[in-house]
Amino acid sequence: MVIENGEFEDWRGSKADPVRHGGVAAASIACVVEVLENMVFLSNATNFVAYFLKSMHYSAAESANMVTNFMGTSFLLTIFGGFVSDSFLTRFKTFIIFCTLELLGLILLTIQAQNSRLLPAINSNPSKTQEAILYTGLYAIAAGVGGVKAALPAHGADQLNHGNQRLISSFFNWFFFSLCFGGLIASTVMIWIEENLGWNWSFKISVVTLSVALCIFAMGFPIYRHKRPGGSPLTRIYKVFASAIGNRKMLLPEAEYAQIYGEKRNRDKLRFLNKALIGDSVTATDVEETKTFLGLLPIFASTIMMNCCLAQLMTFSVQQGNIMDRSLNNFIIPTQSLSVFPLFIMLASIPVYEYFIRLFRLKNNNRPRMLNMFQPLRRIGIGLALASGSMAAAAIVEAKRREAAHDGVTLSVFWLGWQYLLLGVSDMLTLGGMLEFFYSEAPDSMRSMSTALSWCSTSMGYFVSSVLVTICNSASGHFGKEWLGGKDLNPGCSSLKLTGGKKQYSNCTELPSLNSTLHFTYNATNSSLSIAFSAPPPRPDGWIAWAVNPLATGMAGSQALLAFKANGSMVVKTYNISSYSSIVEGKLSFDVWDLEAESDKDGKMTLYGSLKVAATAEKLNQVWQVGPGVVDGHPKKHDFAKANLAALGELKLVEKLSPAASSPSPSPAQSANSNSGSGLRVSEINAAFRILGLISLLVLM
Repeated sequence: MVIENGEFEDWRGSKADPVRHGGVAAASIACVVEVLENMVFLSNATNFVAYFLKSMHYSAAESANMVTNFMGTSFLLTIFGGFVSDSFLTRFKTFIIFCTLELLGLILLTIQAQNSRLLPAINSNPSKTQEAILYTGLYAIAAGVGGVKAALPAHGADQLNHGNQRLISSFFNWFFFSLCFGGLIASTVMIWIEENLGWNWSFKISVVTLSVALCIFAMGFPIYRHKRPGGSPLTRIYKVFASAIGNRKMLLPEAEYAQIYGEKRNRDKLRFLNKALIGDSVTATDVEETKTFLGLLPIFASTIMMNCCLAQLMTFSVQQGNIMDRSLNNFIIPTQSLSVFPLFIMLASIPVYEYFIRLFRLKNNNRPRMLNMFQPLRRIGIGLALASGSMAAAAIVEAKRREAAHDGVTLSVFWLGWQYLLLGVSDMLTLGGMLEFFYSEAPDSMRSMSTALSWCSTSMGYFVSSVLVTICNSASGHFGKEWLGGKDLNPGCSSLKLTGGKKQYSNCTELPSLNSTLHFTYNATNSSLSIAFSAPPPRPDGWIAWAVNPLATGMAGSQALLAFKANGSMVVKTYNISSYSSIVEGKLSFDVWDLEAESDKDGKMTLYGSLKVAATAEKLNQVWQVGPGVVDGHPKKHDFAKANLAALGELKLVEKLSPAASSPSPSPAQSANSNSGSGLRVSEINAAFRILGLISLLVLM
């Protein structure tokens, strides 16, 4: 039992008064601050994928990895924050310093989000300066989060009587309740603001909210009690190992060893470290401290893959939802708000759990074995089992979603509810149990670092997630198309069925630049090619074009079909592109027919047409492009950015011939069974999520 009055001091450095300092009121401030801080952190972290995709114009895989790397770094730095808190600063000062750093990072991102000059143009990659601003703000936030999350829970628990383990356990349950409540606000109010008012307002509100949290925490300083830092625990651990290795060939008589070591609980564990006691450089307390910390590491390692599953929930599950049917009557559900369902269950379960524990203890107070079911390790084990079930559900749902998308059917986003629910409850049991276990079992001088192991496990999970995505994309890329690459998760194209009910096409390919796709059917019997080219123009009054170059591979010399909006209606015209500086309307060198175009509510344009190709042609040189606008019926020149210059390639006709190619308009069933233009078969693509689920299941079980 800790002798509290001798260990803690007030803000003046005097011995803490148990009447005036600490207690439930002081610990409750930590819970209030956690609501606000976690609301800010999660409202930004869960939506960074959309921000990186839509505002910074990174690809889906890049955006997912950027988020997991950010989250992983944030939680990994909790070890550094815990080290600073245990070694050099009180937990109060650690929180103040690191929370201020997080606030400065948010301010920098706020400035970037509201200044168009600091954001890349449409269809353009960010410049070096824009990336520098983004990463500086992003990782200032990550460093701040690392110190905040290491110091805050340990600071709150320090305010309570450590002789009452039930009170400590209750604090961590309510601290997790606060964490979830902040997540609920992030998934509802903040998501609505980001969807309807934009990132400018989201960042501004986050800055104000975190400032309020910092002020609330600072205002409680007169009633806090503080634990004086005890120097570097890593130095003491190093000394124990160095001494044990140096004395590995020496023997210490058992009687002398027992006298030195006393009745410490870890006396017979990791016995090779006991040789560190030979000599006067290491104390028995140092050895006990080292053994206790090492004993926490297996629990830490066992939870890493569960957090890898959580990373998938926050990245690819969000991207899954973005391309599913999110309508509920006339309301469009933000995908990120799906986490509301498990959050509600977690919030309701914590008061019920607390009530049930009190009731169970009253009835079974003389039956210790019955009470063991509420121990933190049992909670962690159940949470890991639920994480396995969540990834199995995610793999099944993703396989069905891809198959449905290939048939032109969009599944309801509520199918994702199973994986959100299972993993949400898993997180509640696992993280809540880890916070309590690591704080309660840790050496007194290492409680911030030990509590940080809970967050560090999350960090390792996010980094493992990034590695798995990279491995999957690298391996599958050698066979044609990355499983988790491209702008979305659909196999090749969003669907073979186009907006407006146009005919089905036997092939569909996602083109490698300008966020564009090409649907096409080649009819070998009459040497005709029917195409549907889709792309978003850089401006609402812009244009899109698809062309065939009979003689070369570039734009000059190509025969183009170009679509734009004129007097409120879409029109298609033909152009001979004789040079990069001239776009002149004229007849093409081959016959074209059925020319038309349309624009959807998101501004994406689709150009339809059919053309005659040479009877012996097996492939065509294709070029595609988007432009900024049309003046008096004449298209303006397109940008010469990297994405524009890369918009060319070969269209292979014979290899893409489907079994039903003799018909210009294959049936839906035939289309559903055809391959995408540049991707793998649907069954192979589905294997990506099955692999992620299987790896998680094997490791966790």
